[in-house]
Amino acid sequence: MAHMKHLVKIIIPILFIGSMLVSIPACDLYTQIDEDTLIILAAIFTSITLIVLITWLILHRRINAKLDKLLTLSLKHFPEQKTNLKHYDTCPKKLSKLIESFMQASKEIEKRETELLRSNEFTTSILNNISDAVCVLEPKEFRIVAVNPAFLKMHNIKLREAIGKDCHSVAHCKDLNGNNNLCPGKKAAEDGTLHSGRRRCKGNSEGEQIICAISASPILDHTGKVTKIIRVANNITNIIKQQRQIEHMAYHDSLTGLPNRSLFKDRLNQAILHSTRNHNSGVIALLDLDKFKQINDTYGHAAGDEILKTVAHRLTLSVRESDTVARMSGDEFLAIFHHVTDHNHAKILAQQLLSNICQPISIGNKEITIAASIGLCFFPEQGTDIDELLKCADKAMYTAKETGRNRIYLTTNDSNP
Repeated sequence: MAHMKHLVKIIIPILFIGSMLVSIPACDLYTQIDEDTLIILAAIFTSITLIVLITWLILHRRINAKLDKLLTLSLKHFPEQKTNLKHYDTCPKKLSKLIESFMQASKEIEKRETELLRSNEFTTSILNNISDAVCVLEPKEFRIVAVNPAFLKMHNIKLREAIGKDCHSVAHCKDLNGNNNLCPGKKAAEDGTLHSGRRRCKGNSEGEQIICAISASPILDHTGKVTKIIRVANNITNIIKQQRQIEHMAYHDSLTGLPNRSLFKDRLNQAILHSTRNHNSGVIALLDLDKFKQINDTYGHAAGDEILKTVAHRLTLSVRESDTVARMSGDEFLAIFHHVTDHNHAKILAQQLLSNICQPISIGNKEITIAASIGLCFFPEQGTDIDELLKCADKAMYTAKETGRNRIYLTTNDSNP
C-alpha cells in the first residue's frame, strides 16, 4: 500500500505535464510537426517515464533492504530497543529509527569505553601494586609486552629496556641444577596449562644471582589457542637461605659447626649399607678429651669453647673428604672412616687424629696442651645396629681411659686390643 502511494505521487505530475502537451491546439501541432514525429515523441516520453519508474522502484527496494538490514543489526546488538520493523514501512520512518538507533549505539559505545577505561585503570593499579615481578609475554618469541614496577626493580632495568625484548635476555633465568629444562613459560606455551618451578635469575646488581619461584599462566582465546603468557616471579633467595640455615641448625652443632648426633647417625647408616653392599669394612672412632672438666674449671668456659672449636677444626683436617667428623655432646667427638682394610689401618687413622689434636692450643697469652682417648669399633663385622655400634665404641673409649688415657683402643670380636 505504501508503494502505491509513492507511485501515485510520481505519476500525477507526469500526467499533468502530458495533459498540458495534449491541450496545445491540434492545428498548431500539425503545422509544426507531422503525425510520425508525434508517435516517436510519445514513445520516447513513455520509455523515459518507465525507466524512471523502474529505476526508482529498484533503488527504493535496495535502499529499503539496506535499511531493514541495518535496523535488524541494531536490534541484534542492542536488544533493549524493542522495535517491530512492520511499524516502519517507509524510508523516512526507517531513516528516523536508524538515526535513533545510531545515537543509542553511540551512547552505549561511550558507556562501554568508560567502563573499559575504568577496568583498565583498575587492572593497572592492581598490577602495579603486586609485590611479585609480573610480565606479559607473547607465546611465539616470548617477547615482553607488559611489565609491572616490581619486575623492573628485580632486574634493575627501565621500561624501554624490557618492552619488546626476549624474556630470557632480560631475566637470564637458568635451571637451578644447570640442566636444559624448559622454563615454565615455554611449557605453558606448549600445552596451554599452568606451570611453575624454581629458576636462577639475574638480580638487581651486576653479577648478582637470585633464586625465583616462577609460575606461568597461559591466556587462551575461544578456540583454546594461547594468546599471551602471564609470568609471575617471586624472589625466594632469602627464604632458601633461611631454610638452609634452619636445616643446618637442625643437623649441625651450633658451637663447632660439625654434624650433630642426628646427622651422624644418618651418615653412619649410609656407611653401613655401603660397606655391606660392597663387602668392605668401616670404622667408627669415639674420641673424648682427657680431663676437659679441669681445663674448663681452670681457664673458664669461654676458653673451653675455643678449645672445642679448635679440636673440631683439627679433626676435620685429619680425615679424608669421604669420612665424617661429628660432635656428640660436651667434649665427645665421633668419626666415620670408610674403606678400612684392617686393624692396623684403623689404628693409623686414629693415631693421626690423636697426634693432630694434641698440639698445643693458644688461648690469649697461654698455651694449653690437651690429650684424648679414642675407642674404635668395626662395622659391619661387629654389628650393623647403630646404637650397638656406638655402645661398642663407647666401651672401647673407656677402656682406653682406664689403661692410661691419651691412647687408642680397638674392640675386636675376641675383645683383645
